[in-house]
Amino acid sequence: MRYYLGLHPTGTTALWAVEDGARVVARADGAQESAEVPEGTDPLDAIKATRERWSFHLLDLAPGQYYPRMSRPNSQHPSESPGSNPANHDERALIELSRGQLAALRYQLDAILRVIHPAETNFSAFGYEIRNLLILAATEVEAHWKGVLVTHGVRANSTTDYVKLADVLRLREYAIRLPFYPWLGSFRPFDAWRSTSTTPTKDLAWYDAYQAVKHDRENQFPRATLINALQALCGCAVMLFAQFGRSGFKYREDINSFFELAEAPAWHPSEAYSFQVGRPYTPIRYEFPA
Repeated sequence: MRYYLGLHPTGTTALWAVEDGARVVARADGAQESAEVPEGTDPLDAIKATRERWSFHLLDLAPGQYYPRMSRPNSQHPSESPGSNPANHDERALIELSRGQLAALRYQLDAILRVIHPAETNFSAFGYEIRNLLILAATEVEAHWKGVLVTHGVRANSTTDYVKLADVLRLREYAIRLPFYPWLGSFRPFDAWRSTSTTPTKDLAWYDAYQAVKHDRENQFPRATLINALQALCGCAVMLFAQFGRSGFKYREDINSFFELAEAPAWHPSEAYSFQVGRPYTPIRYEFPA
């Protein structure tokens, strides 16, 4: 059985179940609509025949299937990125812990910015409290990376493993704004990260700095800069969006007001999660390349 998501320019969607050799094909989203398939005709062509201006996209996953801790748009709203994850309700404890940690980091940043004005001319400022924030924020990002990979049964020991998430979560496409400081523009903490990288630590300047100041404070202290701490903190926000969608911020005004999603991935309709009446949601492990 194959499943196609139909899209109309008006925004209307339709989920179709297509089986080779079938004489009738029907909607799989609960709508009472079907199409007869003339003998010798491909079922998808039979659907298209009477539906002008529609485009049809073969879904990567069957209805109900989803990747744990990976947010995607759903088939009813395929353009609404970053979407959500069907398991968010079951992951409430994890989400709340992540929200709480991000809120704590945000207040730590607030205290720093009462002393150092957040401006590009001060981005190179460094100090003990900035170092502490950089280490805590980068450690939290690591926790998210590990959590996603372990959930999918993949090794998670270093950036050589973590970087596998760059493409599947589309991390480069996220941008975060801080509405309280609009003059700073957008932050793209994963802008240079690619799954094919041979230098995954150095490609993230803020993460490389975190490793340096954590292991060699005496010589690397000047790398504990304000810009690196800001990038690490925005990296935490990106990881919440990438795993749980906007649910990662819902009901928490202290972080919802502080981190604004400026840009999100443009997912292809074929990548959307879908639901079929009577079919339960089923977690599927993402097949990461070796």
